[in-house]
Amino acid sequence: MAKKKQRIAVDSTASLTNHPFASLSSEGLPAGEPAHVPVSSIVAPEKKGKKKRVVKMRREKSGRGGKEVTLLKDFENISAPEIQDLLSVLKKRLGTGGKYQNQTIEIQGDLRDAVESFLAEKNFRVIRAGG
Repeated sequence: MAKKKQRIAVDSTASLTNHPFASLSSEGLPAGEPAHVPVSSIVAPEKKGKKKRVVKMRREKSGRGGKEVTLLKDFENISAPEIQDLLSVLKKRLGTGGKYQNQTIEIQGDLRDAVESFLAEKNFRVIRAGG
């Protein structure tokens, strides 16, 4: 015979005071809403009078079993942590995978147009190469 399931009452007379966080205190925590940093603010937006940064973009398919990738390389005046932040924002925005390796970003798929428009918003000058 199967065990009979025990039901929890959900009417207004039921007491829900027995929960795992009942003994926690909010003493010592900052007041107000938690700080939220939007993903788009990780990479600096375009500023007037600032020189555009250059990046080279190409599509590759060789050595990847016929799969296409979009490569971004030759970043000028950009540190490795900034490139990794840029990659994470790109992956979230495009809904695809990618990796950072040897000063190169690889984005899965032929997404050159989408990548170029995103980088233009972030004050990059994109140089296309290859077919």
